[in-house]
Amino acid sequence: MGRPVKAFSVELFRKLCAMQCTKEEIAHCLDMSLTTLERRVDKSFKDTFEGAFKRFSAMGKASLRRKQFQLALTGDKTMLVWLGKQYLGQKDKQEQMLTTDFDGDEQASEKYNKFAGKIFRQLNDKASTRRF
Repeated sequence: MGRPVKAFSVELFRKLCAMQCTKEEIAHCLDMSLTTLERRVDKSFKDTFEGAFKRFSAMGKASLRRKQFQLALTGDKTMLVWLGKQYLGQKDKQEQMLTTDFDGDEQASEKYNKFAGKIFRQLNDKASTRRF
């Protein structure tokens, strides 16, 4: 007579994947080893752990994204700004100003500030189009 079969909750597995739990966390929550978890996933879903995790974690990500959009649509300004940056390429405007003292020569100071502002804008434009 062999060892008793460990219970495997398909529903709990799906929920843990949707919550983006790690493989180790899922095994711990289901009270089984990583090897047993892999065998149970294979038997239950006819898929590898990685394949099943990818499928069910995607559902969790979609739920999270849906909730974020709901918050934004109810007027949550922080969420509106964050989603605008993520999906619409929006960014915070950064102004940079360099000033120096030209011993009261306001004309020279104004020319210098215009020139420095132009240089900063060019640098900022180059930085914003750069991909890392």
